Amino acid sequence: MMNTAPEWQCKEEVSPYLRGGRVQYHLGKTTPNSLNQDLNLNIPIHGSKAQHETNALANYATEVGSAQPPLEPGKVRLYGFGYSPYAQRVRMVLIAKNIPHDVKSIDLKNKPDWFLKLNPAGKVPVLDTGDKVLTESLDIIVFLDKNYPGTPLRSTDPEKSAKDKEIVKKFEEYVKEFRQSFADKDYKPSEGTRAFFSLFQSELEKRGTTFLGGDSPGLVDYIIWPWFERMKAVRELHGKGDVQIPEDKKSKAARVEAWKNNMEQQKAVKETMHTLEEHVNFAKLMLQHRK
Repeated sequence: MMNTAPEWQCKEEVSPYLRGGRVQYHLGKTTPNSLNQDLNLNIPIHGSKAQHETNALANYATEVGSAQPPLEPGKVRLYGFGYSPYAQRVRMVLIAKNIPHDVKSIDLKNKPDWFLKLNPAGKVPVLDTGDKVLTESLDIIVFLDKNYPGTPLRSTDPEKSAKDKEIVKKFEEYVKEFRQSFADKDYKPSEGTRAFFSLFQSELEKRGTTFLGGDSPGLVDYIIWPWFERMKAVRELHGKGDVQIPEDKKSKAARVEAWKNNMEQQKAVKETMHTLEEHVNFAKLMLQHRK
């Protein structure tokens, strides 16, 4: 069984588009002549068509001076930010396990005092169950899988469980570089990044299943998906074409592409994903305001 050992912890819940620093802007505000208004004009807060059609959750901004929204009976509360991949991975697990929940967006530039009491670090995501408040996305999703009914998302096979932890550990190193790839058009992947993709491809091939979790996505699939959703936005942002794959690597690459296509068909992904255009536009705005 997986646990919340150090190798499963995320140390920084930050924007994937920036090098250093946390996201300082929120999509829900409409202050004239502000970045937030630009975001509202160019990027719908709920993103994709799937979200517009299926998202029945109340998702609104909470900012300085606002009162803490009371928890709804029988529901857990996820506090997040519209484009946070860390909040996205938590919400996907909530959806996949059919856990009743609602989502509230936090204005990360103007955090309310009550939110800072929930998480003094001021980061998202934060999960409030009514009895417990959890921070750090990996800790949250392991907690949800251990303590709520529904299909278990963690492997009970000791060998696969150990390999899943190894994948996540290598992946978290890749995430650090992923932020750099948005800001630096000449970014070149390191040995660590190549090691993650090699391990990921090899495990998909070795397991011979649609997902790392088997015939349906497991915890690791949901952990890594948000960054795969954003990968093409990096190349689009820098005006690069599709990746040219050497002949000897096309078989493994095809398996990863099939994994991505199958992930996109999952309810949890459909209800949380943004379009390529939305990711690119948001990244451009974030980078502009870093200058």
